[in-house]
Amino acid sequence: MTDPRTPLWKWGVCWLMFLATMLNYMDRQALGNTSPFLMREFGLNEEDYGRVEKYFGYAYAVSQICAGFLIDRFSVRWLYAGGVFAWSLAGFLTGFVPNVGWLLACRVMLGVCESVNWPAAVRTTHRILPERDRTLGNGIFNSGGAAGAVLTPLLVSWLVPREAPERWRLVFQLIGLLGAGWVVAWLLLTRGPKGTVIERGDPAYAEEHRASDPENGSFWSLFLDRRIWIVLVVSIAVNLCWHFYRVWLPRYLVRERGFDEFTVMQYAVAAYYIAADLGSLGAGKLTKVLSMRPGMSVARARWIVMAICAMLTSMSALAVLAPSDWMFMTLVMLVAVGNLGQFAGFFAFSQDVSPRHTALVLGLMGTVAWLITSNLQPYAGQLYDRTGTFVPMLIGIGFVPFAAVIALAFWRQMLPATRRSE
Repeated sequence: MTDPRTPLWKWGVCWLMFLATMLNYMDRQALGNTSPFLMREFGLNEEDYGRVEKYFGYAYAVSQICAGFLIDRFSVRWLYAGGVFAWSLAGFLTGFVPNVGWLLACRVMLGVCESVNWPAAVRTTHRILPERDRTLGNGIFNSGGAAGAVLTPLLVSWLVPREAPERWRLVFQLIGLLGAGWVVAWLLLTRGPKGTVIERGDPAYAEEHRASDPENGSFWSLFLDRRIWIVLVVSIAVNLCWHFYRVWLPRYLVRERGFDEFTVMQYAVAAYYIAADLGSLGAGKLTKVLSMRPGMSVARARWIVMAICAMLTSMSALAVLAPSDWMFMTLVMLVAVGNLGQFAGFFAFSQDVSPRHTALVLGLMGTVAWLITSNLQPYAGQLYDRTGTFVPMLIGIGFVPFAAVIALAFWRQMLPATRRSE
């Protein structure tokens, strides 16, 4: 799965970031998977629940660009450790909230602190891996999100028995404690020369970075480069699809498919994210395999994989119309493969915009995408409250990633001349 020319410790760092991303999503998904219990305890309807997600998203969105700015200028190693510790504390405190006001406060704190993860991870893969390996490295660390989303419903099923729904608080407390353990492991395993490469980059790839960012200009000059606008379209498209499923799939399974919220729904969500995990890893690996073919540029290989992923997400229209649950789950798992698989390519394209401002570019992409998706969540809940169905929304959202594929079709023409012949 890995390139023998790339030192194994670098892949080890990618898998360590996989664990951080896994914990990030466990803290995030804990709300969705315990939503039936806390909504009853706090008296929330679907619109109220969507509003909680909105404020988390606002905090996360605004903080991403700030996190990107800091990570490009200061120690990514220490900022990453601080971010994981802070979001783990926010998740841990959620297990003690007495009312919805405190729940909102903890979710806002979680959003602010979790914003460090993706800019830090993308900055790290860019510094330690060559271009041919970055999509795979991105796929590895990003698949941690799906792994966390798999483990969270299983953890809920284990900790929250049918006869004691009030034990939902234990889920948040345990996940928070696991985050503190990751911080210790990260600081120990990235000491010395490894930490130096993470902070300063591998000198072996210096020429590669100069080729993709020949002008070495300021951040504001990037807005004159059409590539950043292409990546922005991609970011909005892939995030809209992914986060709609993240927020509303558990609710759809319970409300319209009639899945039991204590067991069947939790396992169905876990199956969805297992498929998403395979999609993330598979997209990275397939991109690398295609890019090694004669005459195939790395950019074109990424685009082909993104197109495949978009076709898979469009299966959402068939899934919601499936007459049986087994057929539904088969189709929705294909959607999951495409849904997360497209992020490996998106991160790689964003890394190519400006090596000098890698984290800030991704932070900007995340800020815009999350502001849009967060604003839409309450309206999705409101639409369900009025119509009693998620089906039209699930049909439409599956086709949104095609906007990313269309935008990326113009990418090769915007590459620097020194690289168009790859």
